[in-house]
Amino acid sequence: MMNSQKELPDWTREAGGEEWRKWIKRRIAACIKRAKKWGDKRPGTRVPTEEEWRDAIWKCMEDEDCEGRGGRGHYSHLPLSLKPWKPTAWNWPSLDHLKDPATAEVVLEVRLVNDMKTIMTEQEFRSVIAHLAAVLKVQVQELPEGWQCGRSFAVEEPPANEPPLPE
Repeated sequence: MMNSQKELPDWTREAGGEEWRKWIKRRIAACIKRAKKWGDKRPGTRVPTEEEWRDAIWKCMEDEDCEGRGGRGHYSHLPLSLKPWKPTAWNWPSLDHLKDPATAEVVLEVRLVNDMKTIMTEQEFRSVIAHLAAVLKVQVQELPEGWQCGRSFAVEEPPANEPPLPE
């Protein structure tokens, strides 16, 4: 069965329902475009196919990080949602490319956290978070259930316009 005909994970029902299929389709197109652009700068570099991107995105939606926690971000464990249908929402889903655009390996994260992590490795990201907690003298604790970011992104940015990964 083609992935586009697969049943969406249960957690998507309350987080946007069938809109997730459109989101997945746009993410696949964006990943292909980004990988091609990246590969064009590196002649001879093989970039993932549409099928490889589709498989990678479906895999991250169904993996233990996301499915097992009811549709939560890989790093933050905050709930992912396509509701309201605005890409400016802080908890809009975003793909984090774990390696580079030539590798179809991604995880889901809320836009707020993925935008923070865009130019960092996972270890650098964790170090910065620990540093902020230390210098701001924040007691380490989990966010309360139902936490919401007070603001969203001011300028609406189509979800396909992700910044490039560092070279």
